[in-house]
Amino acid sequence: MNERAERFVYLRNLRGHLRELSVLVGRPVGKDELLTIPETRAIRARSKHVVRPAPTVFEIPFEERGGNRFASFMARLAAANPSNVYLWTGTTIDCGLLQGFPLMEFRVTFPFELSPNGIYSIVTTDLLDRLVLDYENRDGQQWIEVEVSGEHWGEVVY
Repeated sequence: MNERAERFVYLRNLRGHLRELSVLVGRPVGKDELLTIPETRAIRARSKHVVRPAPTVFEIPFEERGGNRFASFMARLAAANPSNVYLWTGTTIDCGLLQGFPLMEFRVTFPFELSPNGIYSIVTTDLLDRLVLDYENRDGQQWIEVEVSGEHWGEVVY
């Protein structure tokens, strides 16, 4: 994509990107909190080269992510690797990555309709650990598949 086309995509998606991030972190997010597109691409490239152990994958009803068990799971992840995290959405690569923030600021109780892509990826800023939340409506039921991998998070059991 040329620079002009990239700028068009950025401008077209920025408002929605900021709105989505604001819901996911529970506070208003401004464009000054986003990394540049080149910085975002560099982090993505570095992350792809990190070798992580095979992920642990489990599936739960979507509404269960707001319960005590999932909150405890998230707290154990944060304790296992207290590094800040990056949050990847469907528009991150076009609009910029939100600067790293504590995992416990991520609002797991986001509405099902928030993202048309139905997937969020959370990677620690040291790039050692990763959490993927992939949700869908299947047979009239809302489900979320949780994939956990990494040097620290891979050891945390749901």
